Amino acid sequence: MMLGVWGEMAVAAQGPFYQVGNNAAKGLAEIAWNNLGSNCNKMDVFAQIIEDSIRDAARDIRTRYRGRSAKDFGTGYQDGLSTVLDRVGKKCRSENAKTLLKQLKQLLVKLFQAITIVKVPDQPKMPAKPKKPAHDYGWSYGSYEPSYYRIAYNAANGLTRAAWDSLGGSCRMTSQFVEIVGYGLDDVIADIGTRYTGWAAEQFGRGYIDGLVDTLERLVNLCDNECGLFGNAMGEWSAKLFCPIAQEIGKAPNFTSRLANIRGKNCGNAYGSECESGFVDLAKAKCPKYTRSATFKDYYSSDNKGCCAYHSY
Repeated sequence: MMLGVWGEMAVAAQGPFYQVGNNAAKGLAEIAWNNLGSNCNKMDVFAQIIEDSIRDAARDIRTRYRGRSAKDFGTGYQDGLSTVLDRVGKKCRSENAKTLLKQLKQLLVKLFQAITIVKVPDQPKMPAKPKKPAHDYGWSYGSYEPSYYRIAYNAANGLTRAAWDSLGGSCRMTSQFVEIVGYGLDDVIADIGTRYTGWAAEQFGRGYIDGLVDTLERLVNLCDNECGLFGNAMGEWSAKLFCPIAQEIGKAPNFTSRLANIRGKNCGNAYGSECESGFVDLAKAKCPKYTRSATFKDYYSSDNKGCCAYHSY
């Protein structure tokens, strides 16, 4: 039990995208192996498919993605793929299989080196708050800005940032963050006009609401971009695996590894949408013949727990 606890702590320390990369690699490798019938005589084909996938991932992490999330994603990818290769190695013990699996693991070392040389910045900072309120309700005259509005806007901005920091600044926590800010918004709306009245209270309430909403929107947009980026990567990598397997077995493969990829509804929606888009576009370009299969959508659909699936809680 203690090992399990330490294992969970180690995964958590890597960051939220470690598990995304880990599940992605496991899913892709297991799909390839299962659709080839888990046949050791197909080791040459399996090794070539996995090698191409490793090279794609290494190239993308070096050139398209940056920072801590990319490092975590790549490390998770390496660990997940190593797990599947070890499992295959226990079944296929021929000298050819041992040689091919050893070569694949050497490529994984290159992948790891590629991601560790990338400069990893601190957690991304939210954009600085605007000097002027984002909304105009008709009460601002020239350069005049009611002090109650400005005080409330700055207060809400600071409280929202503090709430985000208390959740670890993780895009995986956007659902909880939206819920917390939503409660604060409901309280302000309920209090203005009941507990607090008058012109000053109205301006304070408007400033507070704007501060909450503006900061929330900027944060969620930042996370949507980051989550969508890795969703698109997963979709493209999945398509690059889908097509060679389909060409090898002569039909659209089945998605056999039901691994959810990312937690959090907000992040998950961006991840799933971009993953589906990346998969469909590339698969139709590389192997259109197999995209007309009745099972094609099941392979990638985030709703049907395909390769773009995610936890929504």
